[in-house]
Amino acid sequence: MKKIRSYTLVEVMAVLLIFTILFGALLSVLLTSDLSWRKGQEKLQEQQQARILLNNIVRLLRQANFQSGITIGTPEQDRILFYLPVFDAQGIETGATMVIFKPDPNNSKQIIFKNGGDWIPAAQDIASLKFSAGGCAGCSCFSGTGCDSCTTVTDACRVVKIEVTPEIKNKGPEEKNYSLVSYVTIRNYFSTASVIEPPAEGEF
Repeated sequence: MKKIRSYTLVEVMAVLLIFTILFGALLSVLLTSDLSWRKGQEKLQEQQQARILLNNIVRLLRQANFQSGITIGTPEQDRILFYLPVFDAQGIETGATMVIFKPDPNNSKQIIFKNGGDWIPAAQDIASLKFSAGGCAGCSCFSGTGCDSCTTVTDACRVVKIEVTPEIKNKGPEEKNYSLVSYVTIRNYFSTASVIEPPAEGEF
């Protein structure tokens, strides 16, 4: 009769210990991968919000009427006001529409804008939005470090700098903020056929 070999309690415990260590290591790798994926998704969403906001501002600024004026808020420089020309069906300029981008007074991480109508959310999770003017060689506000403090768009230098910094969630100790930057040259110069209404008190 063949003798059946049985496992001792020590052998069973050793096997269980090995499986526990392997399972723990595998679980740790999976959790780390999941955390990295989630952080990557969060960062992608943050970048998308900032990119959408930047693209919207750039698109509208490129249509702006320089004759109507470009106003950058002071001292924070976190807001901008400009005007878009309005044309009739025959392409004749009939007036202008006021556009404002600024932080939401009720939510500092949200940017709102107005394009001739009601205030509309433009982007969420934005740490800061900054505007500055100039940046052309020979411009009166140009310096070796740039024109970050200039707030007047001049005829000699119709350049507006836009800087959007997204809000980084779950920021690591060594993780630094980053910004998306774009420069827009205001090329349109319309006659401004009708009187442009200034913003209401507290609106800008």
